[in-house]
Amino acid sequence: MYFVSELVAQLGSDDQVKAYQARQKLADTVGRAAKPAEQNELATALATELTAKDKDKPKHSLTARKETLKLLSVAAGDEQVPALVECLKDLELRMQARWALERIPTAAATAALVKALEQVGPEFLTGVVIALGRRTGADVVAALHKAAQDADDEVRLAAIESLANLAERSNDDVIAAATKTGSPRARARAQKARVRLAETLRNAGQKDAAAAIYKAIAANDADEPQKKAARLALEQLT
Repeated sequence: MYFVSELVAQLGSDDQVKAYQARQKLADTVGRAAKPAEQNELATALATELTAKDKDKPKHSLTARKETLKLLSVAAGDEQVPALVECLKDLELRMQARWALERIPTAAATAALVKALEQVGPEFLTGVVIALGRRTGADVVAALHKAAQDADDEVRLAAIESLANLAERSNDDVIAAATKTGSPRARARAQKARVRLAETLRNAGQKDAAAAIYKAIAANDADEPQKKAARLALEQLT
């Protein structure tokens, strides 16, 4: 796809009309790529331009690469994960790269997001944690358990709230501990997450585990709305 290179270069043009036209052309091309093989070919061409170098420097401007990542958030698949991982190392691109990885529902993308938790920056890490909360697997649970111990409150609370999405009984140990530490606001968020974990477990058919959590919430010092929700849920389970 020889035209992709030319259009990606134009994405960073100072001529706003030219940049807009290139963006529209590429977006239209991505939108019309209905067949998996065609979509993969286009995504590969975009990923190649994204990581292309010219004398050890990026071939394309930062603007062009950011726009390319937006396109890849629609078109990318497993084969483009390495290019997105490379962009995670760039502080100016990693937010867009994370966004693209979130939209690839495969083990390779999940592994890349787990690895991204080794980086720094509360805003970036919070986004990664939230993305992992939409995934499943032992590696995801382990990563979120670790993030739930982060020194930054937002990262830690995002991990606790993400754990509530996963039907793992052991997640309650982490969430219950969080209801006893931190600011009143942080404890309240953890209490809400605990109610949601019980709901997640109940929906997954783990009624005994859910009931045990509901009983603990009803008996502890949670706010009244959480206690009420727990009591109502227990009535429905019996």
